[in-house]
Amino acid sequence: MLKSTCYPIKEERNQQKAKDITSKGLQLFIHDEKELFEKYIKKIFYAIKQVFDYGVQEKYVTDNPMKNVERTICFDTPKKEMKYWTLEDFDRFCKSSIEYNSYFLFIYFLYKMGCRRGEALALTWDDIDSLNKTVNINKCLLK
Repeated sequence: MLKSTCYPIKEERNQQKAKDITSKGLQLFIHDEKELFEKYIKKIFYAIKQVFDYGVQEKYVTDNPMKNVERTICFDTPKKEMKYWTLEDFDRFCKSSIEYNSYFLFIYFLYKMGCRRGEALALTWDDIDSLNKTVNINKCLLK
């Protein structure tokens, strides 16, 4: 049966056996969850897909119904515009907070290297080449 302890699934879906779940039913399930964030729907989508992939591999089910299901994206909601600092914003930050902000060097590094917080936090000493004055950003630390 398809059960969830971290996310409430409607009772009628909670009682279905895996072999009775169809692509159409899963598509309706994904589509019905409009109030959830797209990121969460994506996690649910791939988790269910992996469960059915495993079921096919172990011969619990004959086919993965998720192969015909599409994640739906709400096109009515405009995407949030990405906020970024201009050079003037960054200069103003540098002048005003070098003495007062304990994160100054970290933020300065992020801005100058053009990397994200997770990429900077994943760096090790092996990623820094002081001879060639380069930093190899090749991984990311996730929350």
